Amino acid sequence: MLRIIKFSCPFIVMLISFVLPSAYQLGHGVIPEGLRMLIWVLWSPASLISIGGIVIGGLFFAYGKNAFCPWLGLITDAGINDKLGLVKAVAILNTAQKLVMTSGLITCGIIILITLGKLDQGWQVIVAHAALALVSLIHAGLISLLFIVPVRAYWEGQSLSDND
Repeated sequence: MLRIIKFSCPFIVMLISFVLPSAYQLGHGVIPEGLRMLIWVLWSPASLISIGGIVIGGLFFAYGKNAFCPWLGLITDAGINDKLGLVKAVAILNTAQKLVMTSGLITCGIIILITLGKLDQGWQVIVAHAALALVSLIHAGLISLLFIVPVRAYWEGQSLSDND
């Protein structure tokens, strides 16, 4: 139970530190209005599903049943005690980082290609599709920032404390 709290508290702080200033800016000083606008701007299920599917599929392909060991080991009491396990956890997180960034760029590129095919439909359609392309990059960055970088820092810190 303590490990879940230890994992979720920094996650919540990071999420709030992104959401509140963004909502304040989008709502021109009114946070509830800004939250509604932030959710409306960032809600793109196709981008989230494509990035998530590529990452999950790539991790399962590369690491099999051990693909989620770094996250599960952080949340549950089953810590990784041996040095080989720590190296493998960091390798999984590095692979996840590469997959997230690559899938975000690919999704952005696909949406830009779709946008080029709709150049005859007016500037509002072009702007909406360009915004969707940027949202796919933002999704990749947020997934990396919230789910990969802190967990990798935790496991790298564990390997450094084991070396001492």
